[in-house]
Amino acid sequence: MEPCRLVGPLACAVWLQLGATGTPLKHSVPHTGTVGKPTGDVEICALSLVSHYRETFDLKEVIAAEAAEEHLLNKGHGHRVIGTSSTHGNTFVNPLSEPVWEVFRRMKETHPFMVLKKDLNMMKETLLPGIQPHLGKKQLEILVVAASLLWFIFYNLKLYEPDRDENMDRWKHVEKQVIDDDFHMIQPDLVLVFHHPGHEPVAQTEQVVSKETLSRVLVNWRKEEQVHHQKSFARTHSMCEQDFSNLAEAQIALLQDVYRALASMGFDTNVFTSVDDDELIVCIALHDEETIKHQLQLNRTRLQLQHWVVREQLGIDQPDDAQSSPPYVEYSSQLARNVLGDGKTDFDLFNVFGKSVTKTGKGTILAGQQRVRHVYRYLNSHLNLDFAVSQGLLAQWFPAHSKVRISELKASWGRWALLSDISFVQPMTLLNNYFSPRVAFIFAWNGHYCKLLLALVPIALLFQSIDVVAGWVGRNPFWNHGSVMGFSMILTVWGRWAQNSWAREQHYFATLWDLNAAQQDRSQRADFSGVVRPSHVDRNTDELVYSSTKKSLRVSVSWLVTMSFACLNFFVIGTWLYLWEGMMTTLAMVIYALIIFSFTQLFNWLAEQLTTAENHKFQNDYYDSYLAKMFVVQFVNQYMGFFYITVKQQYTKVGCANKDCIGMIRSSLPIMLVTLVLLQIAVVVFATLQVELRLWRERRRLLASGGEVPNYCYCEKQTKFGIFRIREQIEMMVGLALTVGHVLIFGAVAPRIVPLCLMVFAVQLRGGAVLLTNAAKRPVPRLAQGIGAWQAIINFLSNVGIWFSSYLFVQFGPVFANTEVLTKVSSMSVYCLFLLMLRSIVDMVVPQHSKEADTITARRHYVEKKLMEASDSATTLLVSQGRNLEATAPYSSEIADRHWSRIPKACQANSAVRRQTDVWSRVPKACHANNPMRRQT
Repeated sequence: MEPCRLVGPLACAVWLQLGATGTPLKHSVPHTGTVGKPTGDVEICALSLVSHYRETFDLKEVIAAEAAEEHLLNKGHGHRVIGTSSTHGNTFVNPLSEPVWEVFRRMKETHPFMVLKKDLNMMKETLLPGIQPHLGKKQLEILVVAASLLWFIFYNLKLYEPDRDENMDRWKHVEKQVIDDDFHMIQPDLVLVFHHPGHEPVAQTEQVVSKETLSRVLVNWRKEEQVHHQKSFARTHSMCEQDFSNLAEAQIALLQDVYRALASMGFDTNVFTSVDDDELIVCIALHDEETIKHQLQLNRTRLQLQHWVVREQLGIDQPDDAQSSPPYVEYSSQLARNVLGDGKTDFDLFNVFGKSVTKTGKGTILAGQQRVRHVYRYLNSHLNLDFAVSQGLLAQWFPAHSKVRISELKASWGRWALLSDISFVQPMTLLNNYFSPRVAFIFAWNGHYCKLLLALVPIALLFQSIDVVAGWVGRNPFWNHGSVMGFSMILTVWGRWAQNSWAREQHYFATLWDLNAAQQDRSQRADFSGVVRPSHVDRNTDELVYSSTKKSLRVSVSWLVTMSFACLNFFVIGTWLYLWEGMMTTLAMVIYALIIFSFTQLFNWLAEQLTTAENHKFQNDYYDSYLAKMFVVQFVNQYMGFFYITVKQQYTKVGCANKDCIGMIRSSLPIMLVTLVLLQIAVVVFATLQVELRLWRERRRLLASGGEVPNYCYCEKQTKFGIFRIREQIEMMVGLALTVGHVLIFGAVAPRIVPLCLMVFAVQLRGGAVLLTNAAKRPVPRLAQGIGAWQAIINFLSNVGIWFSSYLFVQFGPVFANTEVLTKVSSMSVYCLFLLMLRSIVDMVVPQHSKEADTITARRHYVEKKLMEASDSATTLLVSQGRNLEATAPYSSEIADRHWSRIPKACQANSAVRRQTDVWSRVPKACHANNPMRRQT
């Protein structure tokens, strides 16, 4: 049969298929010029055709056949035509009854694609009732998003500069400012400042100190510490037996005991009087080689090998790049001799630091922050330094700056002129070796986000410019004025890119600085109070424990106060917004920023008091609790005002200005951020000027009393510096984290704030560096494997940003104008899921794991293996040289000389051993030894 023309329903396709295979077509009715009702045989034929066609059902054929059928019906054909055949010269018309076509319809509806389409339409009608969003103007926005993603890829590959280079050649052209100090004394690692006993003795004599205070200052609860205090702190310990002691005498006793104990432990010490004669400044240094060896072995410190040891001594050929950093190994006093040979010392094996600070000029094998940590660990195990300061027994204490290192840091890191360096590259290894891993990670994270914000600035300005143009033009078919969809997608991608790339950098530096195996800072706080109980590790020793019930009660009360303060903060902000009735002028926003700053400063003090009252035993628990309180209150302080505007104020009687809540946020955020930047700069400048102000006031007082112009040494100048300890570090990180939150949460509606947030980060980076190198005491070194809980906080802000951007998209976006609430809620949920999916794609493209860190680990493990093999070979050689082989390995000479016949059998070997053993029987007894004849016998 010739193929017929497809004119109608599915039966035509089946008819052709059966005809092509030669199957007889039964029950065909010739055309007589009229169309009648089909016979039962025709219906049976059609049903059989339908049954056969189920096996080869194709949705495309269904759609094509129905389209042709509808076309013919629209032309006036009143019946469904099966097909024609020129073979018989007749036209066959078989009108099918309605039940047959119902079968065909059900066949089509049972196809999975049709079922899915029907379900989606049902969901659309249920979840998106009424007027539905029209996305017709989003093509240009999607195109700009795609171009932005390509820019991110280009920036990451070509423009982004990591901080991984340990070479300082980048700043070698900068002239170093040498600190003038003509005083020849030891370079201290830590300084204790005591009240001068000869200054104002009458006023101090009237004051007393209790024995409980002295016992707490001496950390006098361990049995072994009591024995040590009886020897090294004998004078102060004897005062603990009295109920009350004179404060001046207690100060003198503590000074004498500390100075004597430090000297007896091998620490280098020196003392001098301040220029105004009111203080005695005790300088402590760890420079003695034997003391350093003792401290290294006592604390099982790991030190880094020199590069030449890997290449020349061990003969390992590794590429000359940052990933070939030598490994850290646990210190052993015999390792240098075993690996390098006789005459070699630790200075030939390990990295050497501080050649300019030691008397001999050889330097030490400990970095600056390691020396400070060892001195502090000794003092902290015997004295509660902070409590001694609070009780007047000690004026102050601080780790001391190094003049040489500060000059290097000022040239490469701590200058306002570096604000023009948009690469934001920092000497991270120098910061780690000088300050501590915690401080280094804080500034590394700050610089990393400066680089990533720099990548976001052009995209933000592009979106802002297009939106401004769209506002000028008015309604247009290309861009919706005020749209937040495109930039919210960009912020989702950017936020995850920043998080994952930082996690990779953090992993790299933790590996480079040998911090992966380091534990958290579980050092016990000296101000922890509890009862003495046998240790759960060793019942022969004691430890301080505190009731978990009391601890939970303290924490609960502390958090109750924290949440009450947050509620008060929100009430004040809401009242301020209500007083202005939604008309926030520039003056109102400046005052609003000052309110935020005031609450920040107030809670900075309160958070420290609350966290201390919780009585944490370990430093890391104290740190985490502190930052949690700070973040919760500051989240309310800086964000709740804008949440109130976007969520609540539109439904109040006053409403938003010009009924434009988004406009209020767009105009308010820049003013607030600029004010905060100016306040931040003012804080840094004031802290720097405060040091000079204190020195000026002291000079003026001395000159007024008839003295000479004082000449300060660098160590005494540091007594006038500010501090950068846990509180200041957390305040810095909270401010930066909340700035990132401004971008992630509100950036979608106000892209213009991105450059301002970059200014905040850049000012904080350079201002913090200037503060640390010019006006702040050196912080106490703390171990850290990264920024810790701050990662979780940034992830939380990212989630809030996704939720809030979705809310703004459906609530204020032009696409959802005049839509129902259920439609907005459903669209918001779908858009949230889309952004989360987009973030998951970024996780696959930008993984958090660093392959370079894995390479460092693999190379270091190989070097350690070769180093241990070299050390074991030298040890084995020394042992074998002093060993008697005949005693430990009989017949070794016979085996070496190939005298196989001299090797006895098993029974003979036992006799030989017995004969050798019987030699001892020739030794006479005491009574026989006195008889010469018996000796001969």
